[in-house]
Amino acid sequence: MSVPFDAPRQIERWRQLFCWTSAQRLQVETSVSACVERWREAWSLPLLGSRPDASSVETVVNDWMPVTSNGGLWFAVEKGGTRPEGLVQALFGDTTTSASHSGRLAEEMAESAWTDLLLRLATLGQGGEVSAKGLPEQDLEEVLRPWSGGMVIPVSCGQVIFRLLICCGRVARMVAPQSRAPLPKLPPLSPLLKALAPIPIRLQVETQEMDINLGSLVAIKAGSVLKTLHHLEVPLRVSLAGSPGGNLLEGFLGKREGYRALEILS
Repeated sequence: MSVPFDAPRQIERWRQLFCWTSAQRLQVETSVSACVERWREAWSLPLLGSRPDASSVETVVNDWMPVTSNGGLWFAVEKGGTRPEGLVQALFGDTTTSASHSGRLAEEMAESAWTDLLLRLATLGQGGEVSAKGLPEQDLEEVLRPWSGGMVIPVSCGQVIFRLLICCGRVARMVAPQSRAPLPKLPPLSPLLKALAPIPIRLQVETQEMDINLGSLVAIKAGSVLKTLHHLEVPLRVSLAGSPGGNLLEGFLGKREGYRALEILS
């Protein structure tokens, strides 16, 4: 007895099944948590509760709304709706006693915050490099089928609770090794003294300290001569300008090419 060929049934039997490892699930959870945490800090929202856990896809199509028009990412808000009910409370606290215009402002601010979160989530799985072979584009109905490779991440941030559905292709890009920019080509290493040689420094030349009374200081005028206690046979001190350290060199004053010069002692 021949059995008629049932094409849809055979396609269902032959379709590829996907299952992620625990490490890959944890990697996706971490990426989602990091994205939500950056958003939380930007909007000064309460701290995250427990870490979101990846779970199986067990939701009907009507519960999900697209995060982006490009597909591959959907969200479902608890108790239905398009935005978590607790977002206004998370931003402003109890608004039940607020004036009507303040309530409208809070709603607009919450809508902006929610839109910003969706835009941030839309970037998940866009930067990884992974082969498209064996990872066909999936619509929502395909993602919700068993063993589709789709992943649901519950997200909780204070009063903000929703679920994120990620298609197989995006999950694959999120767990794929990220390409790294090549390191810049550095010049070869040089000996320390050679590398430091071009650095400019400033030196100062000093005589021995001298004392003078206030009357003599007031009487100083052009042409006056101050006699120091620095003998001609004693070399001048050379040190780093502004440095409290000791002398670096010693030398005697002279001249060279129209400038005062210092002959350094050996």
